[in-house]
Amino acid sequence: MRADYERQKNPLKVTLHTSDGKKYNAVLMINHGENLVNYLNSGSEFIEIEDDHKKKIILAKSSIQSVEPRDGAEHKVSEQVAGEKWRHHSQDPYVMLDVAMDANDEDIRAAYHKLARAYHPDRMASLELPPAMLEHGEEILKKINAAYEAIVSQRRKTTTAA
Repeated sequence: MRADYERQKNPLKVTLHTSDGKKYNAVLMINHGENLVNYLNSGSEFIEIEDDHKKKIILAKSSIQSVEPRDGAEHKVSEQVAGEKWRHHSQDPYVMLDVAMDANDEDIRAAYHKLARAYHPDRMASLELPPAMLEHGEEILKKINAAYEAIVSQRRKTTTAA
């Protein structure tokens, strides 16, 4: 995992209560300069959370009834990451695929395939998700594909120039 990617993460431990009665102990990744209210009211209809077992879950914001910070969690951010955004909103293809810039081609390909499988439209459709969530997954997959193509193209140019 990239060291600069680690610095971009601003974890906030919370307990989320949803309209269907479920309770999630989760970690939200808040962008630098953004507070929890702004994060939850951003344009996206969904948020990606990570539960205590490191399982990633996509949750519709409309299903959230309450959010409580836990374990004395405070939203602390670093001055070094001003303007940076979390992985799915990043313009950096390496951050998007969660790989180091010096990762070998095999590791990059493996990371790409892992993410592409996770957000593949057939897989998402098999989960019987609402249409808005399927659209969100498709948008993320487009970003994953674009990130992989950008890295492959950049490496081809570097290899050709050498």
